[in-house]
Amino acid sequence: MATNKKRKPSVRVPQRVLDLIHPDVKSPPELTERHLSDPQVEALKAIVRRRVIPKQPFSMAKAVNELAHADRSRSATRAIASVVANREEAMPDRVVAAWALGRGLSGAQTALLENLAERNQHVRQEVIKSLGIVGDGEALARLKRLRAPAAESVAKQLALSKALIAHRHDLAYDHDLYRRGVVRKPGDEPMVTLSLSPMRKSTIRAHRERFIGPALGIDIGDRAFRLKAGKALWTVYVNNAIGDDDHLSGMFERKWITALLARWHVRTDTNEVQYVVLTSPRDRSAEIVVARTDGEVMYTGTASKGRDLLRFAMRDVARSGTAPTNVKGRLTRGGLELEMTVPFGRRQQVSEGEPVVV
Repeated sequence: MATNKKRKPSVRVPQRVLDLIHPDVKSPPELTERHLSDPQVEALKAIVRRRVIPKQPFSMAKAVNELAHADRSRSATRAIASVVANREEAMPDRVVAAWALGRGLSGAQTALLENLAERNQHVRQEVIKSLGIVGDGEALARLKRLRAPAAESVAKQLALSKALIAHRHDLAYDHDLYRRGVVRKPGDEPMVTLSLSPMRKSTIRAHRERFIGPALGIDIGDRAFRLKAGKALWTVYVNNAIGDDDHLSGMFERKWITALLARWHVRTDTNEVQYVVLTSPRDRSAEIVVARTDGEVMYTGTASKGRDLLRFAMRDVARSGTAPTNVKGRLTRGGLELEMTVPFGRRQQVSEGEPVVV
């Protein structure tokens, strides 16, 4: 005799929620505030936990994203974490849920650590990425004990996440920031013009309002620079915790996530973090590593104090098909000077790279 399976209730969900999670409706911009009522938030939690199934089509990824926007409580964290852990959910939805836990939800670190052994490569990579954003010493210790991932992308993300936690909390960690050069196709295009200039506070506030993130767990917004490379434009947000003196003396005292390079998207008029600048004190100077958010190291160099407020020099990491590039700069009370030199038109004697000690 057949048994009746308990069916999840299909009930009326507030129309506002249905509009937000419908797969065919364009989502509001990432920075747009969502003013949802308590019943609307509870409806989102029930949908994310699959305790309620809307009568119309819906996107689980959108439901997770909207819940992360609307509620940062532990109950919201548990609901989103249930999607990460549920292997019956679609992989892209689980990835979005792991990403959402990196937005600073209450108790997110615990939820992420519970999913650190996830078998799916893509979900695990996003879990590790989010731990790099919200993790503390406990998370760093757990990441240190992980076996080296077989997938290259996960290995790069693991190395970067450990570095982010260590630099945010000034902790010791294994010096294994990923650095192997990526093979790129050679080109004959001329090198772009590079410029870097300080920004006024009013302009910084305007840029901050169009900032998507991720902020990687640091406080930004009081000091920034405009970086232009050809037609590409970045806002360089400096970590507020370093201090407000002109020469950023705090940079020479401990490890820092020193700055975030957020690239501007022309179509959306928003800026999103593409590179992170990590610094570590060495004697009277500081070592610099510029890495992409996927863990690929792009530049390494040093910064020092002297007659100028700040001097720095960086060189790109060797890659096939690219011209070797040196960037030098000095910050004085009269402004900031930047110089870029290209010794050769194309890369000579390509190196595969080596671990970066920071």
